[in-house]
Amino acid sequence: MNRVAWALALPLLMLGPLALAQADGGAASPTRDIPDGGPVPLPAFPDAGSRGPQAALPSPAFTQDRQFTNARLWRLDPGRITVEQSWSGAWGVPRALAGAANQNDQLLQTAVAIGLLPHLELDLSGNVDLDQAASGDYQISPTGLTGVAAEVRIAIGRYWGQIWGNPTIDAELWGRISEPTRLEGRVLLGGELFTPRLLGTLNLMFARNSFHDDATGIDYEIKADLGANCEVVRDILRLGGEATVGWDSHDTVDAEDNTLLHPDVQLGPAILLTEPHRRFKLLAAFLWGLADWDPPWETEIVAGTTF
Repeated sequence: MNRVAWALALPLLMLGPLALAQADGGAASPTRDIPDGGPVPLPAFPDAGSRGPQAALPSPAFTQDRQFTNARLWRLDPGRITVEQSWSGAWGVPRALAGAANQNDQLLQTAVAIGLLPHLELDLSGNVDLDQAASGDYQISPTGLTGVAAEVRIAIGRYWGQIWGNPTIDAELWGRISEPTRLEGRVLLGGELFTPRLLGTLNLMFARNSFHDDATGIDYEIKADLGANCEVVRDILRLGGEATVGWDSHDTVDAEDNTLLHPDVQLGPAILLTEPHRRFKLLAAFLWGLADWDPPWETEIVAGTTF
């Protein structure tokens, strides 16, 4: 019986020190002994409820490149900088303005985006907006976006994928030379669709002039910008499409000087080319206008680099 008792007690004697170590290890890291080396601390695992290492997780590479011309996605990681030069053009005469002078508009924009904090990105841009006079010559548009703009983007989550849809708040202030200051706000949603190769985004946007103008009213925009693309060649080529659906004032007022709203529906294909190391990108989209006040077609090209 003594042998049986010792056989039963031996495992308990071996587990006793381990149980004491567990009881006393809440404040200090557990240790193990090695020959001639003394106790060595065991690695401590981060607390899943704290910020932990996830706050410093880098975002997926595709979130650090602009993916769509009309919609935004996520924000730059801290320390990342993007420089972009974009050109957009609206071509033809909207059906609601049939017979009017040529309405071709051109917008040149130079933008710098800086990732400041884990949640915050700052964008600064300079804009030159051109349109055609009755003579056909291009001039600085008297009712365009010429001027400078500042934009802040605030991610709700600490890292990509923490919250479904990766919600991000975007606020922009357009300081214009000959027109009222323009305010724009967006809610950005987006992420992978079923597979990492397929990416989608949705922006809910509201914009308006800061005050009423006798000639153009307040000029509202209430729109949803959508985009989706698929990676065809890894780290090089993405193909997809973009769409805009909503209402736009188009600088119109009624006889009582009240701002009007008109349907706005545009859609078309888009392409994104990136250098394999993502030091250079080229993004282009071609959109058809389906509503009476939309330009028949609109193009945009964006060239940029991220470092």
